[in-house]
Amino acid sequence: MEDAEEIPGRPKYGTMFIHPNPDVAAKFAEAACSLPPTDDEVYLNLFCDASQDINDPARGGISVTFPHRVSDSGRSPRDLISAAWPVNPIYDNRLGELLALAQCLVVATDQIVEFREAPTVAGKTIVVRIFNDNMHNLQFICGWRQLDDDFVTLAWPVIKLIRLAIQNLLSTPVVLEMHWIPGHNHRVEAHRIVVAREMLFGCRSR
Repeated sequence: MEDAEEIPGRPKYGTMFIHPNPDVAAKFAEAACSLPPTDDEVYLNLFCDASQDINDPARGGISVTFPHRVSDSGRSPRDLISAAWPVNPIYDNRLGELLALAQCLVVATDQIVEFREAPTVAGKTIVVRIFNDNMHNLQFICGWRQLDDDFVTLAWPVIKLIRLAIQNLLSTPVVLEMHWIPGHNHRVEAHRIVVAREMLFGCRSR
């Protein structure tokens, strides 16, 4: 398989977008969910998050949500498609966020494999947008920031998995965008659903 690094003009680990302020970031995320496809592109928007149990920090979970399948790009968002996974132990919430990002990339890959030949997708570039509220992790994955050595050592197996998943995505007609969104007050509907799924599956207690 062609390595993504060898594709002219294609970023190795996706493109990072930091919007001017939290309000702009939230509005973009909401609008992206209903952006219609073009003659050349379809869109897959995914939201991911991680949490630790405030009573037992070793317990936690991750969740991924997306408003419609890639084959339904541009239609009115249906009930959000989502899933949550408990992660025990979760030693560091930053590691949980990286695990959520890795799972998000797995979901994106599964969608592309399943629907690549669908009539509404075939022959088009798929724009995958991942929304997450951990800016430092996203900047690190895109090569904009360094994280402390101890954390990188702890998270290295997950980091390698993320980079491999991104390279696999970018070796196909896929554009990968990673967007920071404000997470703590959950102003983006899809992100609120991510948190709700974590609570439903007992992955968090706050």
